[in-house]
Amino acid sequence: MTTPDVLVVGGGPAGSAAAYWLAQDGHDVLLVEKKEYPREKTCGDGLTPRAILQLHDMGFDFEAGEFHRVTGLRSYAGDDLMLEMHWPDHSIYPSWGGVIRRSDLDAQVATLVAKQGVAVRQKVEASPLVEADGTVAVELRADGERELVRPRVVVVADGSLSRFGRALGTERRRDYPMGLAARGYFTSPRSEDGFLESQLDIRDETGASMPGYGWVFPLGDGTVNVGVGLLSTFRRWKAVNTTDMMAAYVRSAPSYWGLSDQTALTAPRGGKLAMGFSVGPSFIYFAVALAMLGLSAAGSILSLVDLKRWAAKRPGILFWSSLGIVALLLATHFFTADAKQHLNTVLEAAGRSGGTQLLVRTLVLQSLVSAVKI
Repeated sequence: MTTPDVLVVGGGPAGSAAAYWLAQDGHDVLLVEKKEYPREKTCGDGLTPRAILQLHDMGFDFEAGEFHRVTGLRSYAGDDLMLEMHWPDHSIYPSWGGVIRRSDLDAQVATLVAKQGVAVRQKVEASPLVEADGTVAVELRADGERELVRPRVVVVADGSLSRFGRALGTERRRDYPMGLAARGYFTSPRSEDGFLESQLDIRDETGASMPGYGWVFPLGDGTVNVGVGLLSTFRRWKAVNTTDMMAAYVRSAPSYWGLSDQTALTAPRGGKLAMGFSVGPSFIYFAVALAMLGLSAAGSILSLVDLKRWAAKRPGILFWSSLGIVALLLATHFFTADAKQHLNTVLEAAGRSGGTQLLVRTLVLQSLVSAVKI
């Protein structure tokens, strides 16, 4: 196959959004996803107004039957305190959010990406290859066949624990917290509720307080997404069984949801999640990437002119950004005119530097960082 300008590794919302806007800006983009749509993804399935805006700008169909609109958050702190908070009117963001299964969301966003001209390939695994001369290629494997591509830019968006990134030497800071979560689907008579719901004080069957929080997100189709989460900052977090924590929350959730073992549609599913930009390379590369993308405060560490000179003298160098940088920028209107110009400048610098590969690492916590509710 012809090597694209940009290879996006990972077809979740962040990778797909990056591919969409790069293609709209005229770049030849290939997106590879190791699974096949629709694929299961452990997630709370909730979308805040920031995510809604990004999807709106990409032409997402919010009238699709799989999407359920919500207007705010209902939050409990035990049995005594409850607040219902509507999303406020805002000059930029809508005053509503939504809930949609990640299996449906990811597949629909990938369809929008394909309509934008991106080549979307499913059931393809990607691995980085660092060769003797220092240049980087990417090996793609599918159906027992292998091929090598040498894109000018690689966007790594294959999740917070990124196998692709680990192969290039990324590490997690052990002094930063991990998140643990589990979720499942239940039938519910209140599936069309207009609020996301959270419980900040989960109790076990003895009434003892458990660490973390719980949620119920209505899907509007007769079912709800129910889950629990906690951070490793809890002193005995390693002893916590999220399945038991989930069972305790189901027993104590408000009765109007109708949750029980009999209404469960799936077994709890979950795992660990790196938090707080804890997975990544050294700070110097973070500063370089921020400067490359023109962010104001940290970007002043290294000017774009200095960056261009630095890149031109170092064929084969790897440029990294911090955890989730592409998704984070997308959530704050990454592709403004200035950002597009910066990206084009970097692409041109890559072409002039004799094969420099710019590896922009996104390692997404979940789709659209700060926009998709875990």
